[in-house]
Amino acid sequence: MSSKEKKDKENKQNKNENNEAQQEVKENYQDCASEETAEQPAKEAQEDKTEYYINLAKRVQADFDNYRRRNASVYADALMEGKLEVIKGLLPVIDNLDRAIEGEKENSGSLFDGVKMIRKQLDDMLKGLGVEEIGAQGEAFDPNFHNAVMQSDCAEGQKPGEIAEVLIKGYKLGDKVIRHTMVRVTK
Repeated sequence: MSSKEKKDKENKQNKNENNEAQQEVKENYQDCASEETAEQPAKEAQEDKTEYYINLAKRVQADFDNYRRRNASVYADALMEGKLEVIKGLLPVIDNLDRAIEGEKENSGSLFDGVKMIRKQLDDMLKGLGVEEIGAQGEAFDPNFHNAVMQSDCAEGQKPGEIAEVLIKGYKLGDKVIRHTMVRVTK
C-alpha cells in the first residue's frame, strides 16, 4: 500500500469517525431535547397538582372558619336561651318575695330582714346577668315594654298615658323583653 492509499484510508476513517461523532452528538442532543419536552408536561402536571391541593386546603380552611363562626353563634344563642329560661323561672319567686315584703312592712323582725336580704341577693344576681327592671310609676306608657291591664282617671299631677301603678314588674335582658310590666294607665 502506498502512502497515498494509507492517507486516503486514514482520511476515510477520520471522516467516518467524525460522522459517527456528529451522529452521536445529534442523537445526544435529540435525547436531551426529548427529555426536556418529556419533563415539561411532568412539571406542568406537578404544578397543576400542587395548585389543586393548595386550593383544596384553602377551601377546607374557609369551611372550617365558617363552621367555627356558625357554632359560636349557635352557642351564644343557646346560652342566651338558657339564661332566659332560668330568669323566667325565678320571676314568680321574686314576685312572691316582693308580696311577702309588702305585707310585712309594719313588723320588722329577723324573718322580715332575712326575706329582704334574699330579695336583695336575687336583685344583685339579676343585675350580674344583665337583667333590668322596666316600667316605673309616673313613666309614659310604652306598649313595647308595658302591658296595660287597667285604666284609671288622672289623679292630681298625672298626665294621660302615664303609668299610674305597677301591678307586676317587668324585666328585660339587653334589648330582649323577658316579661312585660303589667300596669294601670291613666286615661
